[in-house]
Amino acid sequence: MKRIAVVLSFVLAFNSGLVANGAVKSGTACKKLGITSTVSGIKFTCIKSGIKLIWNKGVKVKSSTPTPSAKPSTSAKSQPDLSEDLRITNVSQLSNPQICKTIDLTERNDVNNGFPRSSAALQAPSLVKILILPINLADVPFTDSDLSKVKSAVDKTSEIYKTISYGKLKMEFTIPEKSEWVTLNKTADSYGIVENKPQQNNEIVVIDAIAASSSKINFDLYDGVIVETGFFKSSGGGQGFPGQKYPTAHGNAKGVSFEFGTGVGQWQTIAHEFGHSLFFLEDLYVFLNSNRPSVPDPLPAGRWDMMSSSEPTFFGWSRLLMGYLEDSEFRCVSDQKESTHYLTNIDSKTGNKLVLLNIKEGRTLAMEARTAYDSNQGLLVYEIDSSINHGDGPIKAQKKLLYEGDLLTVLGYAITVKASDKKGLLFSLTKLI
Repeated sequence: MKRIAVVLSFVLAFNSGLVANGAVKSGTACKKLGITSTVSGIKFTCIKSGIKLIWNKGVKVKSSTPTPSAKPSTSAKSQPDLSEDLRITNVSQLSNPQICKTIDLTERNDVNNGFPRSSAALQAPSLVKILILPINLADVPFTDSDLSKVKSAVDKTSEIYKTISYGKLKMEFTIPEKSEWVTLNKTADSYGIVENKPQQNNEIVVIDAIAASSSKINFDLYDGVIVETGFFKSSGGGQGFPGQKYPTAHGNAKGVSFEFGTGVGQWQTIAHEFGHSLFFLEDLYVFLNSNRPSVPDPLPAGRWDMMSSSEPTFFGWSRLLMGYLEDSEFRCVSDQKESTHYLTNIDSKTGNKLVLLNIKEGRTLAMEARTAYDSNQGLLVYEIDSSINHGDGPIKAQKKLLYEGDLLTVLGYAITVKASDKKGLLFSLTKLI
């Protein structure tokens, strides 16, 4: 019995040594091939060395510390719908939209920057039919290459107007057969368009081209006409003729614009001139010429509108003038001391897209949600002064967007962006004086 007790004592001592830190060392004897033991982060394995069983050198093992359960990401949480924020001022507490549709205080009867719109201007058309009329000058032919460029340019123009009209406007372009293209005996130089001067009136080219047009063309079928020369390098550009009608024996040409030289086949030129010829919008950049060779800021409206720069977009105010923003899609403020608003992005097809603050007749502060170089929504603030003439800078825009937390003080009001999301932003408007 004593002998058995000794044996059991030995076995128990050995088994307990498998889990004790000091019992397993590299090179020491082990009992069974393949068994393992982990000591101080080292995993030892029992191997055969010659006729002996010993513990190998061991390998480090990674900590098996359990990974704490991940906390839900803030961005993963469902964000509140800002359009339903309780701080938003009810529309019943705002002013009648008609108050913010300020009149134009200039004496122009063609393009203007206010209401009412000219009866000759198109108002929210769903379909616009445009005739492209190529002309061959004595020294500048209209080539197949020019035709290809023009086709690409009008496709781009059509997409721009589809976007800014919220999908409401479709443009159809017609190009007559080559046999119906206009040929004029005069040269580009004799028309004075080779060395074209700023704000030069080139209507004579349009008059001659339409007068020489084919009797097979019925101008009454079209809402607009683009007269196009061939491409030449010396100079170039475009000109719109809003409200002008050019009678022929085969219909009246209307909504006419003219592109020439380096302006041929350029969507920037065509889309801009449509703003004049079809919708009677003003130029928003400052005209520079010999009488005014420079100004501190030639683009007071910035890059936010096609009538100011070559960006393919329009202000919310311009879209309102064109008839593509309904009264129910903008909010009017006049004498309210405080108000809070949520705006969806200006290109969104739903929601409120514009806030207009009527300072006085002819003077309006406008606010809309935009994105610049990323997807973040920012607030664009600009001032409309309809007493300032076409070409003198009737709209002045802030150069930078306001983002969440930003504050701008302008014209006696504080504008604070409260929050933003992917669709739009929430901001407050407070009268300071």
